Amino acid sequence: MSAHSPPSMSRVAPEQPPSNWAAWLRDIARSVNQVIGLVDRPPLTFATLPVDVTPGTQAYITDGSVTGWGAPAAGGGTVKQLLWYNGLQWKVLGS
Repeated sequence: MSAHSPPSMSRVAPEQPPSNWAAWLRDIARSVNQVIGLVDRPPLTFATLPVDVTPGTQAYITDGSVTGWGAPAAGGGTVKQLLWYNGLQWKVLGS
């Protein structure tokens, strides 16, 4: 499970449709799939968080024990939390 930044997409004004519709629609589909991947994830426990993930990856745990935005995450509690991986450790985004 990893969250990658979407590839750079050219901006298109509504009054100027892109010349390559197929590529433009593929970019839209890729972006929609990434958004779905961010919101349609099963809850985890702290012990089951992935360890080799891309910085910026988010995860949802059900056994958080630390409160406070930006605090290093820890398990063993009963707090449901949204976490963010900063490249070194999981941090609390919200409880």
